[in-house]
Amino acid sequence: MALPALPALFALLLVPGGCGPRYVVTERGPQAFYQTGQPIRDTSAELERIFRSVKRVQVTGYYETFRFALRDSITAPAVRDRATYRRATERYTFDHTKTGTGTIVSAAGVRALLVTNEHVINLPDTIVVYYREDGPDGRPQPGRFVESVSVLTNDRYLVVGVPDNRPFTVLARDRAADVAVLAVELTDALRPDAVAALGTPPGQAGRLVWGSFVYVVGYPRGFQMVTRGIVSEPNRSRDHGFLLDGLFNRGISGGLILAVRGDSNALEWVGLAASASAEADFALLPEARALEEENLLVPYEGRLYLQRTQRIDYGITFTVPVDAVLRVLREVGITLPGAPALE
Repeated sequence: MALPALPALFALLLVPGGCGPRYVVTERGPQAFYQTGQPIRDTSAELERIFRSVKRVQVTGYYETFRFALRDSITAPAVRDRATYRRATERYTFDHTKTGTGTIVSAAGVRALLVTNEHVINLPDTIVVYYREDGPDGRPQPGRFVESVSVLTNDRYLVVGVPDNRPFTVLARDRAADVAVLAVELTDALRPDAVAALGTPPGQAGRLVWGSFVYVVGYPRGFQMVTRGIVSEPNRSRDHGFLLDGLFNRGISGGLILAVRGDSNALEWVGLAASASAEADFALLPEARALEEENLLVPYEGRLYLQRTQRIDYGITFTVPVDAVLRVLREVGITLPGAPALE
């Protein structure tokens, strides 16, 4: 007669508590707290709703560059002297645009708040390039003398996807955690339908396990996309960071990472996609204005420029766990509804 009580006792032992196992019992048997397989229900409508809160973040910096001749032997200390710039042999301007993904986590009152990666909105004030010298091993390395200095003269910060592509200000930033909180001022015309705060609750990154299935939503290369990933090395940091195998492109930084609960199939956001592993490549390139279609078979005799590019190692993606995001939000007095207590 004791047999009917066994399933209830089994379920009691497996339901997760504060320090208990990370498994729950459903009609399908024991499940990880977050699912390790494809969701068994249709999530398309929920993902479409989530995308209403996910926007493109665009930052543009405008620079003036001063180039110096090697014979002038300009050193780093000399760059701090404004008179040094009168010795420049060439001056020109350029602009540099960075894009990423931000998520609206609050849209109350007259402003909306978004979270993204700090590196997405970080523009250096000054960029110094050194002439290269051969090191002891014969390989080129940065030398003592300055080749060019680029100085930030203006910038533009936009959230693309809200009406009028509204500008934003940086409310908080944590470079170590790679988290930034952005503020967008709203008008009556922008509320409430055009700017929707994320309704999906924050989850618990510490409950992810090897093989947890996640969605990632964002704007790689400017395209609105949802993709998937598998978690590796869970709890690799104090804030419960983890790795993903997603094949992510530029622009996905700040993308929302969503896990699927094992007990209810509900989506919870457990972090932000941050960066991919990459290696540096160098190439010699001619001046862009010299590349004309009719001259491609003519020997090139113009100036060559050394360009440094990054080659992405697709399939190795670093993340910012939701715990780090919530901590930065709480440091500026923002607590999201349903947010779990931080350790």
